[in-house]
Amino acid sequence: VDQVKKIDQEKEDAINLYLKATPIDNMLNDAMEQFKKTLPEEARKLIEDTFKIVDKKKITDVMVNSMRRLFTTKEIKALAQFYSSPEGKSVMKKIPAMQAEVLPAIQDEVTGAMKKVIAANNPKEEL
Repeated sequence: VDQVKKIDQEKEDAINLYLKATPIDNMLNDAMEQFKKTLPEEARKLIEDTFKIVDKKKITDVMVNSMRRLFTTKEIKALAQFYSSPEGKSVMKKIPAMQAEVLPAIQDEVTGAMKKVIAANNPKEEL
């Protein structure tokens, strides 16, 4: 039982190191700034106001519970170490910009593929 508590505490400590290296406020602000760039000027204030009331604790709790369930202590420590490094900090700042570039391409590709599947499954009646 003491060994299990030790392992659980070690994992919690690793998660806290990760959270320190990747503050949720920074992640949300970076995501918001990138998202705003994709919107017309008149919609940007709505996004700013929305992000002001987002429940950051709720997001953090979901993230922590997911990490506890999915990652080993060793993996969490590795993530925390990477994101604490200069390279990790640089990557963290660039991820929202990358996502802003990649997500529209994914959406376009999925939409196009979906149209093809629908067309293939619903052939037009011959006249």
